[in-house]
Amino acid sequence: MGARALERYASWGAVRDPRVLEEAVDLLRRCRDLLPEGHPHRAAALAHLCAALRDRFVLRREEADLDAAVDSGRRAVAGALNTDPNLWMYRANLAGALNTLVQYRPLSPDSILDEAVACAAAAAGAVPVPFALLHSHLGVALAARAARGGSRAGPDSRKAADAFEAAVRTADPRDPQLAMYLTHLGVALHQRALGTEDPRERASSLREALNHTRRAANRCSPADPEYALYLGNLACVMATVAKLAQDDADFDVAVDTERRDVQSMPEELRARRMWLLVVALRLRYDRTHDPRDIEEVIEVCREALRSPDCGAVGTYLHEWGSAHLERFRQSGDLADAEAVIGLAERAVAAATGAERERAEALLAEAKAVQYRLAGVSAEGGAAGPGDGEDAAIAALEASCRRSPAGSVERALALSELGLTYLTRAIREWHAGRDDPSGALDRAVAVLREAAEPWMLEGERALPVLFNLGRSLGMLYERSGDLALLDEAVRHLESAEAIVGRNGAPQSAKVLSALGMALRERAERLDTVADLHRAVELTESAVRATPAGHPERALCLTHLGAALVSRYARLNKVADLQEAARVSREALRELRPATPPHDRAGVLTNLGVVLRRVYERSGASADLDEAIEVLRMAVEAAAPGSEGAGTAAANLCLALSESHDRNGTLQELDEAIDAGRLAVQAWQRGHARRAVALTNLAVVLLDRSGRLERRGDADEAVRCCQEALAATPDGHPVRARCLLGLSTAYTTRYLLTRSATDVTGAIDAAESALRAIPEDDARRVSGLTALAQALSLPAMHGESHADLARACAVFREAAAVEGVPTKVRFATAAHWALRAALLEDWTQAVDAYQVALAQLPLLAWHGLELEDRISGLAVSDSIACDAAAAALSDGRPETALQLLELGRGVLLAQAVEARFDTAQLEERHPALAERTAEIRQALHSAESSFADPATPAGKHRADARERRELVAELDGLIHEAYRLLGLDDYLIPPDPQELRAAAADGTVVVVNTSFLRCDALVVTRDALRTVPLPGLSLDDAGGVRDRTEALLAALSSASHSPDEAGRVLGDTLEWLRETVVEPVLTVLRSAGRDSGRLWWCPTGLLALLPLHAAGDLPERYACSYATTLRSLANARRRAAGNRTDGGDRRAGSGDGGGVLVVDQADVPGLLQLPFARKEALRLVTRVKERSLLAGPAADRHAVLKALPHHSCLHFAGHARHDPVRPARSGLYCQGDGRPALLTVEDISRLRLGAAELAFVSACETARGSARLPDEALHLAGALQLAGYSHVVAAQWVAEDTVAQELTAHFYAELRHPDAPDRLDPARSAYALQTAVRSVRRRVANPLLWAAYVHTGP
Repeated sequence: MGARALERYASWGAVRDPRVLEEAVDLLRRCRDLLPEGHPHRAAALAHLCAALRDRFVLRREEADLDAAVDSGRRAVAGALNTDPNLWMYRANLAGALNTLVQYRPLSPDSILDEAVACAAAAAGAVPVPFALLHSHLGVALAARAARGGSRAGPDSRKAADAFEAAVRTADPRDPQLAMYLTHLGVALHQRALGTEDPRERASSLREALNHTRRAANRCSPADPEYALYLGNLACVMATVAKLAQDDADFDVAVDTERRDVQSMPEELRARRMWLLVVALRLRYDRTHDPRDIEEVIEVCREALRSPDCGAVGTYLHEWGSAHLERFRQSGDLADAEAVIGLAERAVAAATGAERERAEALLAEAKAVQYRLAGVSAEGGAAGPGDGEDAAIAALEASCRRSPAGSVERALALSELGLTYLTRAIREWHAGRDDPSGALDRAVAVLREAAEPWMLEGERALPVLFNLGRSLGMLYERSGDLALLDEAVRHLESAEAIVGRNGAPQSAKVLSALGMALRERAERLDTVADLHRAVELTESAVRATPAGHPERALCLTHLGAALVSRYARLNKVADLQEAARVSREALRELRPATPPHDRAGVLTNLGVVLRRVYERSGASADLDEAIEVLRMAVEAAAPGSEGAGTAAANLCLALSESHDRNGTLQELDEAIDAGRLAVQAWQRGHARRAVALTNLAVVLLDRSGRLERRGDADEAVRCCQEALAATPDGHPVRARCLLGLSTAYTTRYLLTRSATDVTGAIDAAESALRAIPEDDARRVSGLTALAQALSLPAMHGESHADLARACAVFREAAAVEGVPTKVRFATAAHWALRAALLEDWTQAVDAYQVALAQLPLLAWHGLELEDRISGLAVSDSIACDAAAAALSDGRPETALQLLELGRGVLLAQAVEARFDTAQLEERHPALAERTAEIRQALHSAESSFADPATPAGKHRADARERRELVAELDGLIHEAYRLLGLDDYLIPPDPQELRAAAADGTVVVVNTSFLRCDALVVTRDALRTVPLPGLSLDDAGGVRDRTEALLAALSSASHSPDEAGRVLGDTLEWLRETVVEPVLTVLRSAGRDSGRLWWCPTGLLALLPLHAAGDLPERYACSYATTLRSLANARRRAAGNRTDGGDRRAGSGDGGGVLVVDQADVPGLLQLPFARKEALRLVTRVKERSLLAGPAADRHAVLKALPHHSCLHFAGHARHDPVRPARSGLYCQGDGRPALLTVEDISRLRLGAAELAFVSACETARGSARLPDEALHLAGALQLAGYSHVVAAQWVAEDTVAQELTAHFYAELRHPDAPDRLDPARSAYALQTAVRSVRRRVANPLLWAAYVHTGP
């Protein structure tokens, strides 16, 4: 019977027939029962029964067999004599049973493992000949003990690998157990690779592990019960190799290898092996995210399940469902979600034990993901809670309950549950609904449990840490609890460490989320290091998301937010420029499927950045675009949501700034509506509600100041008080609330004159200053608020007690570095005004110099002309006050310099760099070439032509490109000056150079200021100050009243010519008495009672006809000059043109001859027959001329012709726009309607050979009361373009008189040696002669005094 039992057991080993094993077990049990204790063969029977029962357990998984196997093995070893030659075999069989026990009962005590190791080692040491199985048993035991850690783990792991290597080495190639030895060796080497820090050893061990586990899988029959184990071991090694792979090609090799292995198997057995191909495809997909791999996984699983010998139905259903789940995550296709749920349900039905639990977990996850990704309604808003959400949560909660406490399975289920709760919270947030279920708190609680360090490691812990960090960040936003933010940062840093080590595909999201959290903390704690790291992390996130990636838009947005935060703190303009670039790219990266709340976030961030750009640049296009995208953001977000609130809060500020610029009350009302919408989006106590309240207060105060509405001021105070109550000490918003409250009190004081408001304003500003770091540029706001509050009594005729302190505070504010130019100008101007009120003239001059130095930056020549005008509009003729302060300080030369610095800024910027271009070409040809290229691009006729039909987006892009070119040109010119050893051309000339501008006569600069009024008489050899006591700026009958009266009368001259003539006559007489006679008295005493006289009036006086007062027209050839520098420059240009050979031939391309533009008959406008006659007369009298008339004379044609002629005569209509002077212009032919050649079009030109422009059109020399010191009219635009001499009209000129005057002018302008040519140098005298001639016939100055000459 014993022999028969051994023969049956041996046969089982050969054929693996379960029936043979059953017969062997039965026979061995009968032998055991028949042999009494102490019988010499009983130990052998028990040892063989141990082995057979172990094999049957592996086959049937009945735990009674395993317990019986261990018991039989122990009894065999215990009952054997030490002299028994087969004792080694008894120990070996017991070791095998113990190994199996530990494998299937992982919580077995360590003593079992120790017993297994001892038995296996004794057996391997006693066997008479090498026996592979014994080495394998020893290796299994050692490997299992090593896996439990402790001090023996390292040595045990190495010994295990040695034992398995010995097993493979000693096994017969035909040994059916060789596959087992190989897989064990592969597993041991895999563990060794994971435990070493040596990269070379790790790579070597992994290569060997992959080789051995693959050989094992290939040797094992798919029918073997252990086949799935061998495949699993190979899959584990493949996964580790994939994590450490550096090259995508490694994944291709793995997939191709598995495809070959599948194809090499008999067709009927392929289905079982296909699982490894599925594993390889999923690993490659995780690396490359190529959707084709997911598609192949689906097809492979489908094919495997069609086979009747699939063998692992549950496994394939699970993988098939997982593939559909991944596809659903990417596509959002609900058909995929339904497929996942169906496959998971089938897997649950088909599987048992652990496989069933995996299938149930997949089913729960599928329901959760379906809820998370399918929760957006067709209308674009977030769907409300429903059955899908509740079903997902219920399924995940059930999965958690099924999983043992502390297990990996429970942690994974908790992770999904926490994410589902988080999704519910976010969805409610995006929809603007409350969170009555406390989903966010639940998410944090669940994820905190899942994040316990013993539950998940490595990549499995990544989603838990990431989502926990996000949840905590959201809780912080709602509560302001800094501990929550710190915890969020810690968890996200742990997640970053994982993606940093393993290169997981979630890296972009993790890096971006951590960057946002650090940005929040930096803003809360003023930690600059956090700001820098936030930028670095979000930059890394952007690099990790290629173009077109669904997460790229948000990553770019987060980078833009981090950059603009750093700019706000450190004032690095490069950060702002980069923020604008990446935020625009984020908008371009949006896809049609982008959720509305994400779209709103991208738009809002771009709007915030553009508003910051506008603050720095002054370009209205940036502000207009900011308003446009913020309006879009409000529309995109769900009504009442926090996203809508954030967009509305920023729209409120942008509209407020637009109102400051344009004065449109409609925009102010819209800003208040946006501010109220923002406040309503957040609950009381929320930090962002405090910000929204402060923003609302700002616009309410704007309206209160404009309309003198006490109610708006009171509401603003209440808003700031509520905001302040909601922000604790140390919160970054608190300083902002305090500043808002101070401003609110200051504004209300203007209506109440309440001392309580003054005290409140001072206290709030001082508290704000204590909350702002000393090195923070935002401190300027606190200083300004304090100084304004301190000034209130003195500025309104009350106590001057605090005025000196206010002056000192404004001085400190003006010294703050890194603030926008507009802010620095304002603080310096306030400082100057208070110093002047204190009559501290030296300090006042210092302050005015700081303010005036900002004007070229406010009107930077890279901006559109309207933006430059708007930038200068805040100056309010400050140069006049600066000069008055200098005169009061006894410094007339400084006064003249200050006027030069603060007036005619646009003309000064138009002056070409004063260096020899030929010298630059010789010494630095590349620099000269690039400078010429940019100038051509900026100032050619083509670049100056602005097509009104250009789309707004294209116009903005063109304006940005123009600004970039101008910035580059500025750098090149400064470099040229440095290389040529010259002074900076933007530095104002010294007094001697200024006096040289009066080389051919006298220049009279008439300065008007609320401080004093004076004339500065400038000759080549002297500068004389002439006080003008009869001239006042704001007194009744002063300059302001006279200017308003005259401009009103001239505007209605066509309807009331007599009244206009009377007002003009009164004005001329007043000018004679107050200005002209005091000046002429000085001139007569100096022997200058005739000749050339240039008037350089300042402020509103520049709009009045000084040239026509008294007997000036008879005694002097009067001209106007905006500044002495502009006069000197025009003289240099004119001299240069004469030196170059005088007139040039028309049409030759080198700037010669006269361009006559006849626009007397433009469709839609009144015909001007006399203007046409004057144009045609000039054509017949001048030899070298070109005529543009009729439809061919459109604005583009005129612009193109100007560079080819040195002289221009324009006859036609003009438009004067006093509100937006850049839109004034000359009417040209259009498509059947008038088309304007605007001031902005002309001012962009740079005409190197231009000499004379005669504009026979009305109001072409009439300036703007908004900015009178900048010659903002068509004559000024022609000066900007390069014309040395310009003749134009200050008001409407009667057609016949204009024709007569023009005829006399050109008759006098003819060259004495060539009557058919013109001599532009005689322009001033020619106009004087022409005016005299008309004046002798027509006494009314309304008819003869309109035309003026500007130039040398």
